[in-house]
This record gives sequence, C-alpha cells and structure tokens, in this order.
Amino acid sequence: MPRYNDFRRLIHLEPVSTFDELTDNPGWAREIHDLYDGDIDQVDLQVGMYAERRPRGFAFSDTAFRIFILMASRRLNSDRFFTDY
Repeated sequence: MPRYNDFRRLIHLEPVSTFDELTDNPGWAREIHDLYDGDIDQVDLQVGMYAERRPRGFAFSDTAFRIFILMASRRLNSDRFFTDY
C-alpha cells in the first residue's frame, strides 16, 4: 500500500508539502508531525485521508471521494441487473 503522498501522485493529485496543508486541525497536524518525525512523505494513506480537509457538505475527503466515484461507476457497469436485465 503506498503512503499518502505517493497515492495522491498515483491518482494525479498534488502531494501535500506540510502537515498544516494536510489538515485544518492544528492539534492533529502537530500529532501527525510528531508521529512521523516531521516527514510528510511517511504519512500512511488512511491517516492522511482521515486527516484531510473535507469539502463543504461532504462526509469524506476529496481523495476518498475520487476513489468512491471511480469505484461506484465501475460497480454499476459490472452489475448485471443494471446492464443486462
């Protein structure tokens, strides 16, 4: 499993360069910074996606939303009840 910034690069999103850019919660930014010894490129994917800012009105982050949209359309296209019946 790639790290958070590596995953963002793989799906053609800009990687974050600071912990403050990752989250708008200063407490979380400090905790994540301390946990990963100040190396933003070592942040785990799930930690980064949970810490990300959520767009207004969304239940989850932009990175998670992009994956959701990609997978939802594939599920619909491969479901025989939507495509064949």
